[in-house]
Amino acid sequence: MRRREGRLDAMQAAADALQDLDIDQTRPVDPFDAVARLDLELLFAPLDNLLGAIVPSPTMSAASGVLITTERQASIQRYTAAHEIGHWYLDQDYLAVDIQVDTQDEVVGIPSNERERRAQLFASYFLMPLPLVSRTARRHGLRRGDEATAVQAYAIARDMHVSFEAATRQLYNCGFILDSNVRSLLKSRPISVKSELALGHRPTEARGDVWTVAGEDPPAELEVFEGDDVVVSLPENRTTGYRWLSADKTDPARRPARPAPPSFGGTEGELDTASDRVDRQELVPRPELETSLPLVYDDFQLSSSAGPADAGLPVGGGGNRYLILYAQAPGVWEEHFQYASPFRPDSEPIDDVRLRFAVRPKPAVETRQRWLDEFKRAPDFND
Repeated sequence: MRRREGRLDAMQAAADALQDLDIDQTRPVDPFDAVARLDLELLFAPLDNLLGAIVPSPTMSAASGVLITTERQASIQRYTAAHEIGHWYLDQDYLAVDIQVDTQDEVVGIPSNERERRAQLFASYFLMPLPLVSRTARRHGLRRGDEATAVQAYAIARDMHVSFEAATRQLYNCGFILDSNVRSLLKSRPISVKSELALGHRPTEARGDVWTVAGEDPPAELEVFEGDDVVVSLPENRTTGYRWLSADKTDPARRPARPAPPSFGGTEGELDTASDRVDRQELVPRPELETSLPLVYDDFQLSSSAGPADAGLPVGGGGNRYLILYAQAPGVWEEHFQYASPFRPDSEPIDDVRLRFAVRPKPAVETRQRWLDEFKRAPDFND
């Protein structure tokens, strides 16, 4: 009974915090902003054995503080910050006499005491309120009672800015999946799921996320984080001679000279076959993409309806061009691709796609930038 009451207290405290801070519960929750709005000092540091801590103020004139490690990925840092907010809401009596330090077991493991279990539950419901879970699950085609796949669970976690395990357990808490599904999903390795989304390639940064964008129906702007990969798929028919190229490469003034055509095959005076021409056409060098987000992978794959891969390039065979872009630096970037012929420099592109990315920095850097912005807005900044 006492544990059940503790769970209800934690869930109610999370709901109170969301309401107190007027947080939109349909969008990912920023716990670092919440820490600042609670008038708590936020500090990132390379902690060896701790994920975080909350340090009560020694005097009435000083602010209490939250300490977060820089040695873990952003999703764990966010969960740790939410965990410390939970202590702030639930454990004021304890914080009045002592500092609160949290190891991995307390934040993401199996806590040894009820106080840590309540803070852990608070973090789950604060970062993943039901409206956000429902909206995100629906976006990825998961309904209550469905058997979630590892890719679905990962995408839901990524979109909510939490870890794979945290999202999986919260899907269960919110009644979307069964306990057996949770056990099955937790056997999956997130790095393997990311590699699956990245067409079998290991992510550029193991701690980064992998996002997918369909070029024919791109979002107005995709928000990603520094260190993430973005997989862009663009429909392409290679037998037409057209390719998706960076818009820079479709500008004749900036395009490299066209290479000389290959010689005829076969014996002297004998014309080559159509299949020979297609094979040689694939060997003609094409311009490399240059993007604000560095290109780390570029490949064309036939659609399954085009026939087996070893049957050659079928006439009219379509597929997809896959580009993996690496979010190397924070900022707002626009990538412009055009469907053009690399073999006919004077031809006009027949289609184009513009992709806009807002790349957010690592949490510690973003927090410092927030401090600087607030300092610059201070009334006496220019005095």
